[in-house]
Amino acid sequence: MRTVSWDEEFGSAADAISQVASIDEMVAGLLAYLVSFTTGEANKVVRDSGTDGLEAWRRLSNEYDPSSAMRRVTILSAVQNPPRCQSIEELGSCLENWLSKKRQYEEFSDADGVPCKVSDDSLMAGLFQLMPSSLEETVMFKSDEFATFDALFDRLSSFATTRHSLQISK
Repeated sequence: MRTVSWDEEFGSAADAISQVASIDEMVAGLLAYLVSFTTGEANKVVRDSGTDGLEAWRRLSNEYDPSSAMRRVTILSAVQNPPRCQSIEELGSCLENWLSKKRQYEEFSDADGVPCKVSDDSLMAGLFQLMPSSLEETVMFKSDEFATFDALFDRLSSFATTRHSLQISK
């Protein structure tokens, strides 16, 4: 695959139809924005990209939002095998973090462009892995009540919210 600079395609070196007016200013503005609004490692990536705002954007995208198969598999693994929540008090935040990973995975598409989806069985297995050991046994005894992922998630979520409300009221 051949790489072509943006200037050859859209800048002053492009044919008159493809040229974008003020593209140099847009690219410089993008770089200024990225330098100003990134911190830490992201800012280092931007500064190391030189004076091209589009190159800085490309590097940030590759670093923080890669869409490779390995990235999808890593996130799916975090959904199916999350770290166990240590206490019932932490259950709400553990559920939110886990749900965020699930959503992140479902934003991807596979090689054929089909949106990624986690099966209900995998989601339920992940929830059982996530919940504190003290709660897992109780939920297993009532597994007939939670035949679907949505039912189990809703029950755990309301339990965590109720527990949190009780702690606040104390």
